Parts: sequence; structure tokens; C-alpha cells
Amino acid sequence: MGMRRAMLGLAVSFAVVGAGALAAAAIEAERVLYEQDFSSQLPTCWDTTLSRDAERWVGDGEYHLLVRSPWHQAVGLLLDHRFAGGCIAVDVTQRAGTPHCSYGLAFGFADPGNYYRFTITGDGYMEITRCSGGRWGYLVYRKRCYLLRLGCGATNRLEVGVSGCVLTFKINGAMMAEISDRCAVTGSIGVFVETLFSGEVHVAFDNVRVTACERSALP
Repeated sequence: MGMRRAMLGLAVSFAVVGAGALAAAAIEAERVLYEQDFSSQLPTCWDTTLSRDAERWVGDGEYHLLVRSPWHQAVGLLLDHRFAGGCIAVDVTQRAGTPHCSYGLAFGFADPGNYYRFTITGDGYMEITRCSGGRWGYLVYRKRCYLLRLGCGATNRLEVGVSGCVLTFKINGAMMAEISDRCAVTGSIGVFVETLFSGEVHVAFDNVRVTACERSALP
């Protein structure tokens, strides 16, 4: 994969989440900017383009990405919303294909060479990466996550919070990382699927929720 070929050294620092921060987060109010459960027959503004390598569609109350080719990534974007802070959450379910694949949330998507990914894999790993000027670098290196529900049909909820330069990441309600990143996070939001040796990986996404809040989304 392109991300594996060239990794940048990034200025990233990690912070300890203290009791005071947790208490402050507990009382902050959220304002819903966008919600979608894909149950309506009305257009959803999610990308539904087709290609030889990938398909994107809305059906059966979910948004679907099917990547047919090996060593290929497909991104599906919410076309009418630009994200510049707040919280994003989505349910992710692998429907078919090998567990040796990755998928998750894309955010701060300025163009294909500049965006972030919050990634989980079908075989139980997670990582957080940033593409800057077409070059990938790790914010959190690939590591085992025992909170992930594995197997086709298992659903995991991913959440990303952005407040200024502070980014927070949750899986199934549990905090995975809090990062201070100097780059401004602004751009489209979306989801992605990436294959390795085998194609025909099908992942469904549901219950997308975008909220605005003054602080990052702490547990």
C-alpha cells in the first residue's frame, strides 16, 4: 500500500487524560450538525460513484463500500459537509471478504493527498495516520486492539473528536488515543476500505453522527 512505502517523522505529542478533563467533558453540550441512518429513500449526499475497482451505494439502511481489486483503496465522502472541529461517529461492519483488510473513518479530507484516517482491520488492529502532500505518516502506529469485535457481521463504533490541535479517538466507547497535532484539521469527512492481497471486501457503514462542541469528545 502507498501508506507503507514512505512514512514521515511527525511532530506528535501524547497527553494524559486527567480527572479534571473528564469532568469538564461530561458537562459540555453537543450540537448536532449531521445525522444519517440511511433508512430514508431520499438522496443522502454520500458518494455513490462506481468504478472497475470499487462500488459505493446506499441500501438496506446502510452505506456500502465494496472493493473488488487487491491492493486498492476506496473512499466514500459525505459531499455536502466540511468538518473543522467537533465529533464524528460511525458504525462499521465488515459484510464479506478476508479479515486481512482495513477500513474506517476518513476526515480532514482536503484532497486525495491530504487527509487523516482512523483505521481498524478485520484481524483486530488499529492505527491512526495522516497523509500530507501525498506522503503518509503514523500518528499512532499499528497495534493490537482487543476491544474490536471481529468477524463478518460484527459491528464496531468509531469516534473522532477534534478541538483545535487536540484529536481524540474512541473504539466502542473506549478512549484509544489523545493526540496533539500541529496541523489544522479541516475538510470533508468520509469512510474508506483498503484491500491487501485479496479483493472482494465489502464493508457497511451506518448511524453517522457529526456534532459540534467546544471541547474534544472525552469519555
